[in-house]
Amino acid sequence: MKYCKFLMLVFLMIILIAACTDETNIINQTVTKKTVVIISDNSPTTDIIIRVSGEIISKHPEFDIRYIQVEPFNYIEASYIIDLTAQTLPKGSYIIGIVDPETSTKKMVFTADGKYILAPDNGLATRIFNRGNIDSIYYAENPVLIGGDVQENLSYEDFYTATVSSFLSKIPLKQFRTKVENPVKFDIYPAKFENDTLTGEISFTDNFGNCVANIPDNLLTHFKVGDILKIEAGNSHFFAKYGTGYSSVDVGLNVAFKNSSKRLEISVNYGDMSSRYSISAGMKLTITKAKLKIGILKYNDSEVANNIVNFMKTELQTLGVTNESATIVEKNANGDANLLPTLINELLNEKIDILVPVSTPASQSAVFNTPETIPIVFTYVTDPESAGILNKRNGVTGCSDATNFADYIRFVKRLLPNLEIAGHIYNDKESNASYAKQQLATLAPFYNLTLKSEIANSTDQIATAFQNIKNQSINTILIAADNTMSKGITNLSALSVENKMVLIGDSNEHSQGGALASISVDYEKLSKSTGNLIYSVLLGKNPDNEDIRKFSTDVISVNKTTANKIGFTIPIEIINEAKFVYEK
Repeated sequence: MKYCKFLMLVFLMIILIAACTDETNIINQTVTKKTVVIISDNSPTTDIIIRVSGEIISKHPEFDIRYIQVEPFNYIEASYIIDLTAQTLPKGSYIIGIVDPETSTKKMVFTADGKYILAPDNGLATRIFNRGNIDSIYYAENPVLIGGDVQENLSYEDFYTATVSSFLSKIPLKQFRTKVENPVKFDIYPAKFENDTLTGEISFTDNFGNCVANIPDNLLTHFKVGDILKIEAGNSHFFAKYGTGYSSVDVGLNVAFKNSSKRLEISVNYGDMSSRYSISAGMKLTITKAKLKIGILKYNDSEVANNIVNFMKTELQTLGVTNESATIVEKNANGDANLLPTLINELLNEKIDILVPVSTPASQSAVFNTPETIPIVFTYVTDPESAGILNKRNGVTGCSDATNFADYIRFVKRLLPNLEIAGHIYNDKESNASYAKQQLATLAPFYNLTLKSEIANSTDQIATAFQNIKNQSINTILIAADNTMSKGITNLSALSVENKMVLIGDSNEHSQGGALASISVDYEKLSKSTGNLIYSVLLGKNPDNEDIRKFSTDVISVNKTTANKIGFTIPIEIINEAKFVYEK
C-alpha cells in the first residue's frame, strides 16, 4: 500500500512538472512577443486605425498592438505622450504616430533609445529629439515601401497601411530613402528657477481640465503651502493658492500643488482649469509669489464704512492674503461724489487686480468708470438693482446691507408701541437713502405710523433738518441706509440727546455713536463675507456667476447711556435680545 502511494505521488509530481513546463513555455512565448504602440488622434473605429491594425494582425502577428488616443490635432500634447511612451517601452518596441496627418506632411522613420518610431514631420517628435540619443532619421519616400507611388498621390490611409507594414519588416531605415536634416520642432521651455521666478511649460491637460507642468518637485521648494501664486500661461494670468491637493481650496477656486507624479499641477477644485484660462499643452509657464493689489474706494469715512473695511481686511488675512502677498490701496472721497472718478483713475494707475467700492455712490461710480478687465466686488450697498449697479458691465458682484424695512418698523413699534408720527432725515442725492425713504413711506401706514421726511444733502445740513422735525413737535427720528447720516451720527445723536428725542438707526455704529437703538444686518458677517468674496474672485471665480449676498435684519443694538440722558426706559426683552449694549 505504501509502495502504491509512493508511485502515485511520483506520478502527480511528473504531471505538475509537465504542467509547469508548459506554462513556462507559454510565458516565454508571451514575453518574446513584440509590442507596437499606435498613438493617434483618430478614434479606433476610423478607417485608418482599422486598416493599419488589420495590416499588422494579418502580416505581422508577432506584434502585440497597443492603442493610445490623444486629443484631435493637438500634436504638442501628443509629443509628450509619444516621448513618454518611447522612454517607457522596452528596447525593440515600435511606435507609430498618426497625429494630424496630412498628405503634404512628410513622414519620418528613426530610432530613439532603442525603439523604432514612425511619425509625421510636424513637431510630434520634438520632445524625443530634444532628449537626444537619436539615430539617423529618414523620410518615408521610397515608393516600393510606401505603397507603390509618391506620397502626394496616395491617401494617407493607403500610405500608412503600406508604410507601417514595411516599417515592421525590419527593413533598414536608410532604404526609406531621404535623410532628414532639419526636422520640424517647436519651442521647449525647460523648468528652471531664476530671479525669484519659476518657468516651465504645460506638459498635458487631463480629461478633467487639470494642467500638469514639466516642473519637478525640487523646484517647488521655493514656495510654501499657503502662498498665493501669480501664474502666467499663454495670454492669461491668474492667481492660485499653493496647497497640498485639490481640497486645499474651496470648490471653484484655483489651486497649485505637487501631484502624485511629483510635478506641479494647476487645477480648479471641481472645475476645469484648461477651459477657464484657455490653457493647452506646450504653453510657457511663468510663476512668482503674488504681489496682489486690492483697491478700496470709500465714499466717506463713516464708522460703519471703516468697520466694514477693517473686518474685511481681517478676513483676508485669515484666508492667507497677508501683507507679504498683497497691498491694499485705499481712496476716500470724503463725501464728495464728484471726486470718485478721479480716485478710481488713481487706483487703476496703481495696477490694482480688483476694486472694492464701499457704499452705493462708490459702487455706482466704479461700475461706470472701471474697465471690465478689473473685477468689482462691492459692499455696503442697500439695493444694487435700483442703484443701477447690476447688468451694466461684466465682472460685478458683491454684498448688500439691505435692511428689511418691515423688520425695521416692527422694531421701532416694539420700542415705541404708541408711536404714531416719526421724523426721517435722508440725503436724496444718495440712491440708497432715497430707496430707504420710499420703502419706509410705503410700509409705515400698515403699522399705524406717519413718516415726515426732511432732506440733508451733507452733514452740515443735518442740524437744519433736525430743527425742522423738532418744530413739528415730533420726538422720534429714524435714519436708515444713508451714508451722510452715518457720517454725521455723532452730531445727530448729540442733538437728539440735547432735545430729549429718540433717535433710531440701522447699524450698531449708530447706537455706539449715541443713537438710542438700532436694528440692522450683521455688519461683521457682511464684512467677512465681503473678504471671502474678494478672495474667491481673486482665485478664479467669475463674479457674474456669484449671487449678490444678502443678510438678515436681526442685530439689535441699544445705548443705555443715551436712554438715561433722555429719560427713556428700554424694554428688558429688547435689552436681552441686543447683541450690542453700549453704556459708558
